[in-house]
Amino acid sequence: MIRFKHSPLCRHMAFFVAFLIFAQLHNFAVQETVLTVQSCRELYLAGDFQNARICLENVLEKTDKADPANRIPQAELSLMLGAVNERLEAPDKAEEWYRKAKELLNGAPAVVNGVDFTGLPVYTKVFQPTPPPVEKPVEPKPEADAYELEMQGAKELYFKGEYEAVRGKLDKLAAELAKIEGRDTLKGEMYLLMGANHEQLKYKEISIRYYCKAKEILGANKSFQGLELKKLKWYKKTCPAGSQYAKAGTKKKGGGWIGTLLGLALLGGAIWYLFINKNSPIKKKEKGQYTSITVKVDVVFKGLNSKGNRKLRINNETKVEEDYVMTQNAFANATCAQAQLDKSYSFDITTTGNTIHIVQDYLNWDFYNFISPGTNYKMLCTEWSFSVQSYTYESGKADPGTPHPTNTNDLNLDYNNDCTEVSFRVDNCTTDVTLNFAAPTSTSAQAPKVYKAQQVKVKVSK
Repeated sequence: MIRFKHSPLCRHMAFFVAFLIFAQLHNFAVQETVLTVQSCRELYLAGDFQNARICLENVLEKTDKADPANRIPQAELSLMLGAVNERLEAPDKAEEWYRKAKELLNGAPAVVNGVDFTGLPVYTKVFQPTPPPVEKPVEPKPEADAYELEMQGAKELYFKGEYEAVRGKLDKLAAELAKIEGRDTLKGEMYLLMGANHEQLKYKEISIRYYCKAKEILGANKSFQGLELKKLKWYKKTCPAGSQYAKAGTKKKGGGWIGTLLGLALLGGAIWYLFINKNSPIKKKEKGQYTSITVKVDVVFKGLNSKGNRKLRINNETKVEEDYVMTQNAFANATCAQAQLDKSYSFDITTTGNTIHIVQDYLNWDFYNFISPGTNYKMLCTEWSFSVQSYTYESGKADPGTPHPTNTNDLNLDYNNDCTEVSFRVDNCTTDVTLNFAAPTSTSAQAPKVYKAQQVKVKVSK
């Protein structure tokens, strides 16, 4: 008779059978956890956040946290508990669960299959921190830029031979510079250019006086790029009494002739402003009408728990026609900032006249997820912005200024007045707006360059 009690083969077979039983029990425990997580996820996607939280906490309590195989399931449970608490307006608890998930993930993507975390600010704070702001460079003083640009424009006109235009521009600049202290180099170059310009216009005495004033500020034989002093025959002439460049012993106290020059400059500037300038206040102004306007139109489509078809027409031209699906669950008091981003577009629209016609249709708007019985929400949001790129107006008439849209609020749409119920779940909605662009007024002078509007539609089904 053969006995196996102490046989090595018997002992090895016993260990092998025990290992197989343990492995099967371990796999069953992991599969049970996954199946239970799926049940919790279904409650979350149905909007039953209270029961979803209870379900998740129960599953997490039963999970063997010491088992390395449960690290990812623990992370997913923590992520969903963070989302549930955020939906239930418990941000501190939500952040605690998110950070626990982040520790478990150790750099792995913070995602859960079928769950959309878009629009959850606490989730974004933990997993997508905002980068530090970039310091903007210090901008130069606008006054200095304006004077330099005016002087540069006068130089360009001079080298083109447009001497009458140069005189008007420099007279205006002299009147502005007379009001401020400093800027001596700019003033010296201005007087030098005034002297050269009057030499081209054959005004000898005035030309010499401006040359002498330039020498007093800049020094003798000092010029700016492009202006050759050797070609200016009156620059070498003797300066009149009162200038430091007159003959020795003739310098007199005070600076009466300098005041005369500034006075002449002010007078010339006043004459130009009142009688030559096209925007003169004593001239009868007749503003022109806009003949064309080019507007950049930016459109952003968002939503929650919605599907259907949308169509956008601008000035009778179809710009967008497509199906849309927004899977993220909607909830009470949701805003556009919390909505799921779907698509964005940008169009340059040129119109003759001063209007743009916009028609937007949402067709067969349905719930993406629908539970019955229960409360269901769906939301659509369209964000608009308009910025005028260029415009033209009637030739020969005063420029009315950059136009701006006056009725962007008309793009706002509410469910009760602008949607038609097709069935208990499905609606058709339409926005039909003619945007009017008007000339700026005294009250709109400080208006923004970009005009924005939001269009929100929300439906609740119980």
